[in-house]
Amino acid sequence: MLKALLGTDTVETESGSHEIRTSSWADDSVKERRSANWLAAWKQCYGAAIMCEDNQEELYNIACKKGYNVIVLKYRMINRPLIEYGIPTVNDVTSQDEKDERTITPPSFEAIDAVKQVWDWVEAADLAPGKDIPKVKGFDERMKAESDTLGFFRDEVVFIRNDVGGDLLLETALEEVTHAVTGATDNSRDFQTFLTRLAVRWLK
Repeated sequence: MLKALLGTDTVETESGSHEIRTSSWADDSVKERRSANWLAAWKQCYGAAIMCEDNQEELYNIACKKGYNVIVLKYRMINRPLIEYGIPTVNDVTSQDEKDERTITPPSFEAIDAVKQVWDWVEAADLAPGKDIPKVKGFDERMKAESDTLGFFRDEVVFIRNDVGGDLLLETALEEVTHAVTGATDNSRDFQTFLTRLAVRWLK
């Protein structure tokens, strides 16, 4: 069956994932036993190769450049249970930045200044007691339709896209510093409360 998944149409490949998935009510020992069986079968067929779906061309190329032997499987309904059984995939060997086609760079001087200016506002409002100003890094990424990332906060670092400037740079720095101070997600109540409190303390 695993060999058929390379592209030969079979009853199993057309039947849907429910045919080979472990029932949700199955006991853990059954799931572990089935996972071990599928992993052993994968190793027998493909050795140390990893799996890729046929719509993951970018991740396929990245994994190949890293030296992995990649097997492309075209039956996506059956790929889902294979992943659940622990078959290694291109997703396992690529970082989120690689998936987003993003390159991390040193920060621009403007980005450093913007984060410092925002931090000065926060400290003057006494809203970051005991916290240190976060580190800053830059990034470049390919533009995607309806997905324009200007900045993000990760691992105690503020990342700001290198082509952001002017007031938008300050707005981006303010948003990411807010994440750094509060640990809150976008649109959360804590995020809103922090920004409201900052505005009030500066305006009164």
